[in-house]
Order: sequence, then C-alpha cells, then structure tokens
Amino acid sequence: MRNLAVILFIFLLAPVLFSAGMEESVPVPERDLEFRGFRWGAALEDVIKKEGLPEIEEEQDGKLLLGYENTDVSGYTANMGILFDDDGLAMGLYFLELDNPEKANECFNDLLSKLYVLYGNTILTDSFLEIPESRVSVWYFSGGCILLNYDKGGTEVELMYSSIAAFQDLMNLSGL
Repeated sequence: MRNLAVILFIFLLAPVLFSAGMEESVPVPERDLEFRGFRWGAALEDVIKKEGLPEIEEEQDGKLLLGYENTDVSGYTANMGILFDDDGLAMGLYFLELDNPEKANECFNDLLSKLYVLYGNTILTDSFLEIPESRVSVWYFSGGCILLNYDKGGTEVELMYSSIAAFQDLMNLSGL
C-alpha cells in the first residue's frame, strides 16, 4: 500500500513540476509510449496473440488484468501484468524478484541506464523527492508515464508503463 501511495504522489506531482516557479506553463514533452510494441488502446486479442495465453486472468470493475510469469524484460525474468479497460490496453507492469538487495539495486541501476537511453532524463527521482527508503525514477510524456521503483533493502524492482487516462483513473479510484 505504501508503494501505491508513493506512485500516486509522484504522478500527481509530475505535471506540476513542468510549471513550478514559471510564469508560463512548460508543456509536457510530446511522446507516444508503447508497452511491448503495443500502443495504448490495443485490442485484447492482439496482445494475447503475441504474448500467449495468460497464467492469470482477473476482471474487476470493468477492467481486465492479465498475468504472465517468467516474462523477459531487458534480459531479466519478471512477472508481468497487463491491464485493459474499455478503451483497450491501458497499463503494463513488470515485477522483477531478485535474489538479494544487492542484485535488486544492480537491476534497478541497469534498467535506469537503459531507460535513460530510450527516454532521456527523468522528471522525478528519489533524490528530488527525498524518499530515503526508495529509489524512484519517473518519466512523464503526453503519451504516457513510466515509473521505475525499488525499495532499498528489498528484492523486488517494479517497472510500470501507463497511459495518461489509466493513471488518471487510478488516481480517481484512490480518491485523489
């Protein structure tokens, strides 16, 4: 639950950073994001055709979550969740479980380096947010958001890709 609160706080703060201390608002960078080669809104059938049948399929409140085990993400093995809403593909999540905190920290650093190459500098990091127990990096674009998170001392690294609409929906469900 603490992780969800941190994620929500970060994404709520992200758009504000573009206008903080400025008379004119700085636009959010224009960029479309995809998850595993799929654009937001992709059809369930298309995703299953490429990814295969999920190990877990759960529906709640009009949303469908597909769960996959042993999925490759940048050379690591992860559990993957893919969320669909009425508009199609809305969010993708990777949960990477490592053997120990040192390996988790190395994984975080490796993924962070690779994400920098793909998406440039982050708009938020754990050092800016002063969250001592977590390492967090966030990219925020007109076409979606990316969050990379690692709780220091833990063994799990989380990587989330989200459409803007899905994230706003998540905030509304959380009462924010």
